Amino acid sequence: MKNRFILAAVCCALAALFGASCSSTPPPAEEPQDGAAAVPSLEEEIGKAEALKKSIEDYGLLAFTLPEEFEAANGELDSGREAAAVDYDKAKGLLDSASGRYQAIFDAGIGKRAASRLAEIDAAREEADSYKARKAASEDYALAAGKTDEAQRLLDAREYVEAWTVSSEALDAFIKSARAARLKRDTAQGELTRTASAQDEASTRLQSAQSETGGEQ
Repeated sequence: MKNRFILAAVCCALAALFGASCSSTPPPAEEPQDGAAAVPSLEEEIGKAEALKKSIEDYGLLAFTLPEEFEAANGELDSGREAAAVDYDKAKGLLDSASGRYQAIFDAGIGKRAASRLAEIDAAREEADSYKARKAASEDYALAAGKTDEAQRLLDAREYVEAWTVSSEALDAFIKSARAARLKRDTAQGELTRTASAQDEASTRLQSAQSETGGEQ
């Protein structure tokens, strides 16, 4: 009888302990429910539009296209950013339209800008030729000529970023060759001038000496 009483007491104690541990364990965290599904991200669309806008500005294409289209694209990009967090369809439509406008501006302007850059290169080449840079600064001149051919090939392949970089290198090399050739020419002319001046001075002295000698006789 006594053993049964002890066993019952132990069981009651264990049950109480188990119940206390269960009641102290915090319930699992529930996922927040705000009643609305998250709007899908439009970072890719925003990034595309921003990259196209930057290309237009970097290449200086606004002077070769309609500024109204650029302003319209900017407005759509700004509105698309604002709507991206609340209205996916509206935001995506605005961002896609902005990218389309930017792309059209880029395509319409890049050819004209490329032609303008090639004209700058031609002018730099003519100046270099006027100083005989092909011989006087042959290394820089040859580099410029090679870069010009490469830039033209890249433009024909519509690889505009690479073409812009290479055409800049061609322009810089022609300008550098012209400066180097002009420096050599100016240095040579200075030497000739100093030599001629020295010869004139020597001739004057000789004549003066001869005059003095003749006078004494």
